[in-house]
Order: sequence, then C-alpha cells, then structure tokens
Amino acid sequence: MSLGVRALIGSGWLAIGTLMSRFVGIFSTVILARLLTPADFGLLALMVSINEIVTLLFAFGPGNYLIRQKEIDERNYHTAFTFNIARTTIIAAMILAIAAPAAAFLDNPKIEPVLYVGAIGAFVSGLTNPGMFMYSKMMNFAPQAKLNFLASLVSIGVTLSLAFLWRDYWALVIGSVMQPISYTAMSYAAHRFRPRLSLHNMRDMFGFSMWVTIGNGLFTLGSKLDAFVLQKMTNTTNVGLFSTAKDFCAAPTMMLMNIANQVVYSTLSSLGDDKVKEKFIYLEIVGFLFLLIAPVLVGLSMTAPEVITILYGEKWLAMIPIVATLPLLQTFQLISNNVVSTVMKDGRTKLLLYRGISYAVIRIPAFAFGAYQAGLAGALIGYVAAGVMLTVIDLYFVRKVLPITAMDYISRLWRPVLALVVMYLGGEILRSSVDAWGVDSDGARLAIIVGWGVIVYPSVILLAWLVTGRPFGAEQRVVNVVGKSSRRLRKGLVRFKMIKGSA
Repeated sequence: MSLGVRALIGSGWLAIGTLMSRFVGIFSTVILARLLTPADFGLLALMVSINEIVTLLFAFGPGNYLIRQKEIDERNYHTAFTFNIARTTIIAAMILAIAAPAAAFLDNPKIEPVLYVGAIGAFVSGLTNPGMFMYSKMMNFAPQAKLNFLASLVSIGVTLSLAFLWRDYWALVIGSVMQPISYTAMSYAAHRFRPRLSLHNMRDMFGFSMWVTIGNGLFTLGSKLDAFVLQKMTNTTNVGLFSTAKDFCAAPTMMLMNIANQVVYSTLSSLGDDKVKEKFIYLEIVGFLFLLIAPVLVGLSMTAPEVITILYGEKWLAMIPIVATLPLLQTFQLISNNVVSTVMKDGRTKLLLYRGISYAVIRIPAFAFGAYQAGLAGALIGYVAAGVMLTVIDLYFVRKVLPITAMDYISRLWRPVLALVVMYLGGEILRSSVDAWGVDSDGARLAIIVGWGVIVYPSVILLAWLVTGRPFGAEQRVVNVVGKSSRRLRKGLVRFKMIKGSA
C-alpha cells in the first residue's frame, strides 16, 4: 500500500471518529445550554484554560519524538511512559498549588475546588498506554479514532446525567475529567503493549521535546489567557459566552485540523528529506481541507442568528456576533494549519519557540486592549486582528521549511475562494429578500440560506474547475472518490437485482 493511500485511509478513520465525537458533543452542549447558564460554562472555561497552560508549560511530550525516529526499539516506549508519568505528576502538583491563588486573583472562590478536580484528570492522562504511539507511527489511526469517540461518549454521558440531577457547573467539571480517565483505561484494551519504568535514551527525548514544549507553552499562553482577561475586565458570564462560542465555531475544524497535523507529521516523517514531495503533500492537504471545511465555516457565519436562536435559546443571543465573526477568521487560518507538524518534522523546533513568542506578544495585548476599551465586543475585535497577523507569521515559518510561494497557495485555493465569495454575498442578498417576504420562522430562514449554500458552492467550484481544464488538485480527488462510490453503488444494486431475480 502506497504512502499516500495509507495517509488517506488514516486521515479517513480519524475524520470519521472526529465527526462523530463532535456531533455528539454539539448535541450534548445544546441540551446543557438549556439546563445550565453561561456563567457555569465560564467556570469550566477557566478550569480548562489553567489546566492547558500548566500542561503545556510542562509538556515535553515524547509522542512526536517516537514518530519522527526512523528506527526505534521497545525501550523507547517504556521511556516515553516514564516521561509522561513524571510530566503529569508535576502538572497535577502545579495545578493543586495554584488553585487557591488563582481563585483569589480572579475573584471567584468557586475556581479553587474546580481546579482540584481538574488536577486528577491531568495526572491520569500521563498513564495512557504508549502503545498508542505505535499505531500512529504506522499511520494506523483507527484505534485512536475509536478511543476518542468512546471516551467522548463516556464524558458526555456523565455530564448530561449529572446536569439533569444537579443543574450546576459541577456536571461540566466532573464530565470533562471523565474523558482522560476513560481514554487512559481503554488504551490498555486497545493495545497489548504493557509499559514499565525506564530511562533509556531519556536525554535525546528531552532535548527534542524541550523547544517544542517552550514554544507550545508560549503559544498556549497567548491563546488561553482570553478567559482570564475577560474575567478580570468583565465577568464570568462573558467568559462563558466567548468560550462557548469559540468551542462551537471550532467544532467543524479543530479536531479535523488536529487530524491533518497528525497525518502530515507521520507522512512527512516517512519521506526523509525530499522537499519536492513534502511540498506536494502539504499543499494537497491544505487544498483538500480548505475545499471541504471552508464552506462549513462561512455557512456558519452566514446563519449565526438562526443557529444560535434555535440551538441555544434567548439567554445566549449575545453569542451571535461572535459566531458570525470567528468562522471567517478560521477560514483564513486554514491555510496555515499544518505549520507545527511541518516545522517539527524538519527538526527546526526553535522556530516553534519564535512562533510561541509571537503569539504571546501579539495576541495577549490585542485581546486585553480590546476588552479594556469595549468589553466583549472590543475583545472580539482584538482577537480577530491578532489572528490575521499571526496567520501571516505562520505562513512565514512554513516558508522557512518548504519552498512554498504565494502563487502556490493561490493556484490551489482561488476556485473555492471564488465560490465562498459568491455564496456569502448571494446569501446576504437572499437574507434581505427573505426579510422582505416576511418569513419569521428561524427554521425556515435557516433552511433557505443553507439550501442556497449547498447548491451554489459546489456549482461554482465545478464550473471554475471545468473552465480551467480540470487541473489536478482537491477537486479531482473529490471527483475520483465520488466516481468510485457511485460505481460501487451501481454494482451493489446490480447484484441485489440479480439475487432478487434468482429468488
């Protein structure tokens, strides 16, 4: 089986598991939004932000090191297990130590016991079976996809049950901790490898991970201080509104982007130093992701008023401007999604340090200044402005590793960009017409706008692709997949008719 086919199959498994997890997660969030308040979600956001900042400050994750190495023996996996236990012990201890000071600083005593519970999940995650890295190294992502989905089901089931019983934020807190606990437990059923303590090759593993960790820590610091800034300058309700909106907007992209990063890293690591092939694969994945995900993001932006009103209810209407804005930024950010995996594969991990510094220096002041000037609305403006600048910086880091020019991106993406512009502008005109027709039902308005996008986006892309002579790219791959699926369907129907006729 070729490398490309293995990468596609691996990404397909992760995509299926991811989409299932996200669908169930969105469904549960909609229910929870009716049972709980934005302030409850704000407390969860503060806990998650603190946990993630501490986690990445002490990450030293050995997984990427194991995947990158050409030849590796079983002792390295034992060392990775030892590494992770030490790492998560430090993380949990740090979270416990800062729980009380954090509650005092943020003027919210509820945060202290919430962080104590969060520390349990942080520690348990370090006990995960390192045999899961063996699957990733072979680009067999099916077990990981299944475990992620099953762990999400456990977490969501616990959260919903407790929310119906208690009707407060503890349902969210305990449910979130159940995800790493259940994933860790199931990892030992998913792989027969049984780790033990070892220090073999620890120095090399630590040296590779150090710059990645520092860079990721600074990056996370820049992206996770939103909750603290809003808590200090506004209130917990705004924290809940902004964090919930971010999570909701990230639903179509976040986990799929993580999948792409895993597949890109594993695939590029197996290519050696062939920059031509690396460039081709990088652009193929960027083009494919943009073609499929961008219309979902732009569609979400177009339908924000109807979607939020239908799913969340009136007490969440303040989310509408956020949900209408963030997906447009995320659409632009799609083109630089794989920067981390690309840089790490090349071994130039110091670039991630510079990237982390850029995020901390640009995003934190922009967000804080906006929140200080105009509250939640100003914070949103600062967030978007910083996001645009940081995406340009990410593209610069990619250029340092791969010989990719602006024309490479334009040649791959101009057709879907054209289709998005037509879809968005036409959708706005259609919205005005719907208002003039006197359509008051949110469901009817949503159906009309979604129907417009479903028809217009693929039609414009197909027309542009045919007019330009059917160039090879993401469109061709989609056409090939659709063609193979239709042929299999026709064969299945023929066999069904033959069996039915013989009976």
